[in-house]
Amino acid sequence: MNSADLYFYLSKILALVLQPQALFALGLTVAFALLFTPMARGGRFLFGLVLGCYLVFGMSPIGPFMINVLEERFPTITHHADPVTGIIVLGGSEAPRMTRARDQVNLGGAVERLTEFMRLGRAHPDAKLIFSGGVGLLSGNGPSEAQIAKRFFTEQGFAVNRVQFEDTARNTAESAVLTFKKLNPKAGDRWVLITSAVHMPRAMGLFRHAGWKISAHPVDYNTLPGQFGVMWPPRLHLVDQAVHEWGGLFVSWMRGDIDEPFPGPQPVAQVKP
Repeated sequence: MNSADLYFYLSKILALVLQPQALFALGLTVAFALLFTPMARGGRFLFGLVLGCYLVFGMSPIGPFMINVLEERFPTITHHADPVTGIIVLGGSEAPRMTRARDQVNLGGAVERLTEFMRLGRAHPDAKLIFSGGVGLLSGNGPSEAQIAKRFFTEQGFAVNRVQFEDTARNTAESAVLTFKKLNPKAGDRWVLITSAVHMPRAMGLFRHAGWKISAHPVDYNTLPGQFGVMWPPRLHLVDQAVHEWGGLFVSWMRGDIDEPFPGPQPVAQVKP
């Protein structure tokens, strides 16, 4: 197993285990079990701690605020001036297991990645169109995100013959490297990257580090501009998503996969010795 495989498997496992919702459930389970042991006092303390964390993170603006900061990092774009050399969209909206089980295209909440990709593709008929996404499941079982996207584009009547499919990338870091090798962009080219707004800072950092000169086109928003408040009912999935993205940014920076801790519209100056 090489380092890329090890990182992929480890990142997937940690992303599952360290979800706040999973930690809350684990904490409650342990607290309940302790109530029937000589450590009942510790169980009551743990129960109170978990409940307090649930109230703080699930019913306060913390999760939406953490999401909003990420989503506002890059401005919303409605159109790009010609000429546009190419448009890249990242997988992640596809549901491989459900698509395989039901034999119909199943998409998650990030379907705007695909619909906006089609809209921009029609608006720029001369642009190259690239979809990047392989099999990102720990099991390694298909179909790939690229296969599902191709089926979706075909069913929607989009000119699928215009789209190049990169179907081996298992995560964003691999998408950045593999699309660069596949397309070999030239100086002066104008490329556009489509992904979810919350994911855009990390994606742009990874693509820039891979050598891309590319513009951000964020989609799939969770929060209104500058607006977040106490959420009812609790929206713990936003906390999960925020922890995943902020954690991903930190790990990518520590690994040297991005050149700055919080990529923004202007890339950090590259100082070469």
